[in-house]
Amino acid sequence: MLLTLTLATLLQAAPADTIPGSWHFQGDISGFPLNQVCTFTLAGTPLSGRWVAGAGDADGIELLGEAKDGNISFQHGGEYEGEPLTVSYTGKVESATLMRGTILVEPFDVTGYFTATPVPKEEPQP
Repeated sequence: MLLTLTLATLLQAAPADTIPGSWHFQGDISGFPLNQVCTFTLAGTPLSGRWVAGAGDADGIELLGEAKDGNISFQHGGEYEGEPLTVSYTGKVESATLMRGTILVEPFDVTGYFTATPVPKEEPQP
């Protein structure tokens, strides 16, 4: 019985209030490294925010998505060699300090993965 309760506690979804704020995303998209910061805001289940490509990208790119029952999904636009694209992220909020999931880049059907952790408070946040 104690083992069942312990497992159930570990498998519960992280609360939605752990999502707002800046997160450092690392991973790989078809051999290209991912190392960027995303700042989320959450109002109920709708998720919005800014995806910041680097230090010179002060405004970032708007993102939209949803966070519900420990799952997160969002997307943002962009372009590659003049072609418009949509980058979609789907994953799990495993704890207040960890998200993991997959990435799909359309229309190229390129896939990848990500791991995200909160940006430490002493780091500048976009």
